[in-house]
This record gives sequence, structure tokens and C-alpha cells, in this order.
Amino acid sequence: KDAPIAANRLLSLLSQVYNFGIRRDVVEVNPCTLVKKPGVERSRDRVLSLEEIKTFWKALDGPWFTGQTAAALRLILVTAQRPGEVVSMRWENIDLKAGWWTIPSERAKNDLAHRVPLNKTAREILSTLLQVSPWVFPSPQENQHIHRNAIAMALRRARARSSDPLTVLDFSPHDLRRSAASHMASAGVERFLIGRLLNHVEPGVTKVYDRHSYDAEKRKAIDKWNRLLASILGTSIVSEVMVIR
Repeated sequence: KDAPIAANRLLSLLSQVYNFGIRRDVVEVNPCTLVKKPGVERSRDRVLSLEEIKTFWKALDGPWFTGQTAAALRLILVTAQRPGEVVSMRWENIDLKAGWWTIPSERAKNDLAHRVPLNKTAREILSTLLQVSPWVFPSPQENQHIHRNAIAMALRRARARSSDPLTVLDFSPHDLRRSAASHMASAGVERFLIGRLLNHVEPGVTKVYDRHSYDAEKRKAIDKWNRLLASILGTSIVSEVMVIR
């Protein structure tokens, strides 16, 4: 009743469980088949303005965010990658010196391995984090990374409890990724290249033959985004916050 979208997710999960049971001959029918989704879902198109991004970035230095959640949220915006992929980063997949982060296929949402160029800001953020675990964002629970819901909850708590201007902003962690893509497009980065940077699946037959990695082009795009961010946030855009484990 109070969380219709969460109810939709639960219905979907239960349906998958029953379908698995049918395939294994454990059950004969899926009782979820004719159940209507409780919540009405609408696609989001929230894009933060440059001024809102500046407000958001400054608010992350406030008391409502840990160094860990602040770094994760900043990396989503700076790299334009999915929140779930950011929180599950592993140090073994990061080359700070060369400036690359490799997302293995088993951790990518679309099961496609992806090389993400790390611009100057991303490397500075990562350099503030302690390498005390295989995970970049380790959970207090042993051998796990923090859940993506942790950063979403941090945003909700900040809006609910803080008098900071962040309270007037309504956005999710994924909206940061969309905002980065939109501002790159406004800065002149080609839509096709943005799709490559976001690791979107390319439709059509061309994808079968096009094996070019576009690494150099992705690097130019993410560096252009970094320059735009620096112009609105100032030259020193990474706070001196040490993550406390």
C-alpha cells in the first residue's frame, strides 16, 4: 500500500520463482500470472541542471552522507555508469595509473563486459578510498559490497532531515547517470558515442560486425564531461574526505 513499486518488484520475483518451479516440475501453475501489478510505473526523465549538480555536489560534504556514500554518488555522476555497477566495483578491475575501470560481463546489467575510462575527477575520488577490501565500497557484512539501496536511502534521509537546499531536489541515483549523458549530449558528444559509454546494447545487425572498442573516443567524451563539471564546480572538486571503515 505504501510501496507500490516495491510490490511490483516482489510480484515479479515471485513469478520467476514459480516459473522456475514449473520448469523443475515442482509446481504446475504460476498463481502470479493473472495478478495485476499494484503500482503504476512511469519512466523517469529527470535531468539535474548544472546549478542543481553544483548544489548536490556541495551537499555531499554535509553530515547526512558518509564518505563512502558520497564517493559512490559522485562516481555515478562522473563516470555515467549504473548505480549497481558502481557500488559493486572491485579494485582488481581498476587501473588508476592508466585510467581504466573494467566492468566484467557477470557484473554488467546487460552481460556485456565494458571498459570505462576514468577521467581526472574519477581517479581523484577513487584515490581517497582505502583499499582494505577487494570491494571499493565494502559492506559491514563480510565479503560483500554495499547495496545500491544504501545510496538511494542516503539521498532520501538527506532530503527528509536536512535544511540544505538538497531537500528541494527530487532525484534518484540513476538520474545522475542520465544527467551526465544529457549534459554530454548538450556539450556536443555524439549520441552513438554516449551509448557506447553507457554500455547500451546496440540494436540491429551492425553490432555483430562492429567489434571496435571505441576506447579513445570514450576517453575524449568522458574528459569533455570532466571539463564541464570542473567549470561549474570549481578547480578543486573532490573534497578531502577519508572513508572510515
